[in-house]
Amino acid sequence: MLAFDGVDAGYGPLLVLREVTAEFGPGLHVVLGPNGAGKTTLLRVGAGVLPPRSGRVRILDQDVHRDPDAKRHVAYLPHRPALHPGLTVQENLEFWARILGMPSGIRRARIEGALERLGVLDLAPRYAGTLSRGQAQRVAAARALLQGARVLLMDEPTTGMDPEAARTMRAIMREMARSGCALLVSTHNLYEASELGEDVLLLGAGRVLARGTAEALRSRLGPRRVALRVGGDPQPVFERLGIEGTREGSRWVVEVGGDEEVGRLVRVLVGAGLEVWEVTGLGSLLEEVYFGLMEDSGDA
Repeated sequence: MLAFDGVDAGYGPLLVLREVTAEFGPGLHVVLGPNGAGKTTLLRVGAGVLPPRSGRVRILDQDVHRDPDAKRHVAYLPHRPALHPGLTVQENLEFWARILGMPSGIRRARIEGALERLGVLDLAPRYAGTLSRGQAQRVAAARALLQGARVLLMDEPTTGMDPEAARTMRAIMREMARSGCALLVSTHNLYEASELGEDVLLLGAGRVLARGTAEALRSRLGPRRVALRVGGDPQPVFERLGIEGTREGSRWVVEVGGDEEVGRLVRVLVGAGLEVWEVTGLGSLLEEVYFGLMEDSGDA
């Protein structure tokens, strides 16, 4: 659906994106990177807002920067919801529907449907300037749904939200992705990337550093550290399996290759008559690969 082919982009003399090549089909995709990595620039180029200096961006095989018709297939939700604070939610969406050329006969029904889908129909009479951050983002997402776009680009949509609002927004994004569109979400939040992303693209210094599932990305950095609380002495089992264990307080810390090796270790410990009380991964799912690759790229 959305494809970047060798894209360089920037502002004035500043080059932000460098040789970005990536394709995104239906489903939920996460662009992960620290502030300044180029995430917003990538989405702006993908939405047809910022032209690339070189390379092409295609949506459904149409060049979004050369074919104006291609832009009707993409909706862009910037970091700050672009809602007029002096208009009600209904009026904001009415204005946007007119810009889209939506016939007046279907306009109201489409607006109500989008607001209901995002769970904010009751906000229709409220002035946009009175909304919370989470409410404004959900209204902006409803506005993005109005045009029936096949590609949705969302720039750090949960930043500034309280935990409950962010959880609700992530559920909405998953539901939107299941509808068959390509949803591209940027974030610098490791936890959020782990929660959302079966497909994570790691961006650093304007370049694609890695891409894959969270687990596949992490495997690139080798062993995984796991802490275990075990009843008895696990050292003989560690030695038998060729694993080095270090005692840290009430826990043993070991390095393993992945989830399968963790499972095997637990089975052997239990088979040796030891009780395994707790198994804890050290760090978030993406933390090791994130900081490791950022350090390699010079972004850390």
